[in-house]
Amino acid sequence: LGLQNAAFYAMYAGDFSKADELASRVLEQDDAFVRSTVIRALVAAHSGDSEKAANIYRSALSGRSEHDSILLQGLADLAIAKGDTEEALHLLDEGLAVDEQSDNPELRANKLVIQLECELSQGHVQVDRLRQKVDEVFNLSDSVAVIMTVALLGPRFGIESPQMALEKMRKKVNLHGRAYVRAIEAIVEASEGNLGESVAKLREANQLADLWLVRFCC
Repeated sequence: LGLQNAAFYAMYAGDFSKADELASRVLEQDDAFVRSTVIRALVAAHSGDSEKAANIYRSALSGRSEHDSILLQGLADLAIAKGDTEEALHLLDEGLAVDEQSDNPELRANKLVIQLECELSQGHVQVDRLRQKVDEVFNLSDSVAVIMTVALLGPRFGIESPQMALEKMRKKVNLHGRAYVRAIEAIVEASEGNLGESVAKLREANQLADLWLVRFCC
């Protein structure tokens, strides 16, 4: 695990060759460390070799549920990067089936959010279907990143996802939780045309905590 973490740190620092070397060493010792496979695929994709990245993911598929779920999501990400949302949706469906069998709600929620974004990018908007997916995501996940992403998507189609997000985030009483609540309140105000109130809420969020998701909302 320590070696895998070192590989992540090397990648974050921009030393992709070192990250690939360390991740390869991890996998030589134990190929169950699936995130080392993800690092190797990301390094390949960063170098412009998306086919190599896809082969790294495919060759690691093994029938292990959580392992394969993460790899299928990686393949879907590559398909999205190529603009092939149909292939991405197919791969995400495969991953969702794996998540359902293994009862992994967080991984399932991640894939549902990516599916939402794919469907919206295609322009095939069925509001009832979108609302059903939004409801499922909120039922599955407590991840701040997931909640904020869905909160931003919903208002474009008249879905009350910011209000639903507020209900979840208000349960988080720490400083970061309060900052995210203000950011989501800003999304609600903007969706209702109250831009002045929205800006004020975002400023308050930034004063509470310096968080990248709050900056993204700005």
